Amino acid sequence: MKINFDNVLLMLLSPSEAVLLKGLMERAGDGDKDEFITITNKTLEALTNVPYSRVYSIIGNLEKLDLVGVGEKRGSKNTWSYCVDYSNVNKVIDAIKSFNPNNELLTYSNDNTAIHDMLEYCESYRKSCGLDTLKDIRKRKGKRKTNSGDNTIIGK
Repeated sequence: MKINFDNVLLMLLSPSEAVLLKGLMERAGDGDKDEFITITNKTLEALTNVPYSRVYSIIGNLEKLDLVGVGEKRGSKNTWSYCVDYSNVNKVIDAIKSFNPNNELLTYSNDNTAIHDMLEYCESYRKSCGLDTLKDIRKRKGKRKTNSGDNTIIGK
């Protein structure tokens, strides 16, 4: 594995967060401009396959990670203004790349400290921003929420 933009996104972000960030970056056009783009959540759903009811909450995670800014809500058609903070995106990518400065080919094995350090950095960065780690999210995936009440059968 060589460290590139997509690999970094997959280490740091959930799939839905990564695809929304990429979708916003594509809509913004040329990189390194911190300009707000106005877009509806339905349009983002069409571009990314993330349900529009979840778009704003996932964008909130990107905002906590300081990768995206959210402007004022516009009055018509549930249109929002989003801004990709390219300087912070590049800082995070550079910090992760610093664990493998020569960008050598890395293969995953138990003793590969570079990959382990990169993943640990990503997890600690998410925690420092007040978000669940990807490891915690994966643990919860597929588990049903149950009520904490007593589930005994009455009458037996």
